[in-house]
Amino acid sequence: MPPKFTRVQVGEKVISEYQDKSAWLTRKMGVTSEKSGVSKIVLGIGAIHGSIFLTNSRLIFESFDGDIVESHPHENIERTKGKDGGFTAPGNLNIFKTNGNVVEYVLYCGQKFSSYLNQHFYSSQAILSRKINLAQEREKHLDYEGAIQIYESIGKPHEAARIRKLRADRGAVKVDQTVVHGNYVDDRDTIVKDSVINRSNVGGGSSKMQELKDLTEMKEKGLISKEEYEKMKQEIIG
Repeated sequence: MPPKFTRVQVGEKVISEYQDKSAWLTRKMGVTSEKSGVSKIVLGIGAIHGSIFLTNSRLIFESFDGDIVESHPHENIERTKGKDGGFTAPGNLNIFKTNGNVVEYVLYCGQKFSSYLNQHFYSSQAILSRKINLAQEREKHLDYEGAIQIYESIGKPHEAARIRKLRADRGAVKVDQTVVHGNYVDDRDTIVKDSVINRSNVGGGSSKMQELKDLTEMKEKGLISKEEYEKMKQEIIG
């Protein structure tokens, strides 16, 4: 079951859910069941019961009434530590954030869940893989500086150098595509327009049929007015 109060992102998948199943009397007393409880302890209130969700991108806690909704992206977590519930005390899950903060929840299978998280999401290999995926995603969206910073932080200077070269090459191509005969133009359609005009003026380039075809396409795209079309047509026909 997906979270009720948290919007699931594109590509995000729920892997597991732990829902509080404490007895109604236990909940009324503001405590959590040792064997089936999931909650967040709030000072002055007691246990706020709810569910913990594990997705491929984060950990989520939602209280049943939606008053408390907390999200912890995996990239902001260094590790976790937990304890399973017993006859005398409920279990817990401690989340150690990269900013130094620690978030604690009551969870009946805290040690078991923590071991799974540390192995599959917070091991050195898992963290490295996640950072590489993030760098590739930033490169895909042309955030070259962001990708370079990630590659340098994980000790991959060759990948950082590759991105720098890619950024430089794309910049050179962009400049080349926006210059025609020493004059700056706005886009490729303007380049095509200028090219046809130049060919018609000097009488070179492709055949008159091709020039008329190019001219017609520009008129259909709205690049030239009807008057410009007729004038240029007469110039090509001669």
